Amino acid sequence: MSDLLDWVEKASVENFKVQHQTADILAKEAATTLTVLLAGLGAGTAYAVKVVAGEVSGPIAYGAIAFTIYLLLLNAVLVLKCLMIQPIPSIFNEPKNLLNYQYTFNEIRQFQLKNMQEGIEEAGARNGRVARSLNRIRLAAVASPGWFLMAFGFHYWESAWTAISSGGAN
Repeated sequence: MSDLLDWVEKASVENFKVQHQTADILAKEAATTLTVLLAGLGAGTAYAVKVVAGEVSGPIAYGAIAFTIYLLLLNAVLVLKCLMIQPIPSIFNEPKNLLNYQYTFNEIRQFQLKNMQEGIEEAGARNGRVARSLNRIRLAAVASPGWFLMAFGFHYWESAWTAISSGGAN
């Protein structure tokens, strides 16, 4: 039985370490995504400031504002869903929980393996939530030009329709 427990413990620790490494990788990927989105937000904001200051107007201005607001929202969601510190179960238990003379050493090891299984499942679920959020945000970022085009098109067609309507009325 001891050989089996040794083997299962070793495998459990390795699995748990992979969950922690995955959490680190997801955090780095989220930070990289934030950097890219902030760069786009910076460019959009620079143009949107010109719009607000009255230096630029027209359909492109509306597109830039829509793009900037959309990227601002994506950045906020990315920080809240992927970059905020989220607890992850620790790999090893505390000594006060392990040093228990009411049970045999093998019984304590079996209890610890049950705890590790629960922790691995919790860490896996946490990583899955972060990964899904990160993937959704990245897909949404790909759609960001669509918001620009939608605002541009709406303003462009509104201006064209207004010009046609006022020209026909005279």
